[in-house]
Amino acid sequence: AWRVTYAGQLDPETIDRFIVAAYSPERVAFRIDRHVVLVAGAPGGAVEAFVELAEYDDHVQIVAFYAHPDARGRGFEPGELLLDEVAGQPIRERRWWLRARGS
Repeated sequence: AWRVTYAGQLDPETIDRFIVAAYSPERVAFRIDRHVVLVAGAPGGAVEAFVELAEYDDHVQIVAFYAHPDARGRGFEPGELLLDEVAGQPIRERRWWLRARGS
């Protein structure tokens, strides 16, 4: 997504250096440990989009939000809302569905 998003704004070498630094396996593991990371996947397991969120006492900050270029513009639709609990604490899980291509 970085290559498409920042093409023409940054030199290709700058983009490549950033991707190597920011998305190494160690850096991704650090980001997952530090923040909330949500991933949208396609059937078969391919990642189509992700968002990284930093939680604070009074707000949530979007740190990163990227979609694969082929997945852009299709949007996500609300799906089912699941209510459950973990360790006696109520939780909510919202499932979102990605519209199929051509619909």
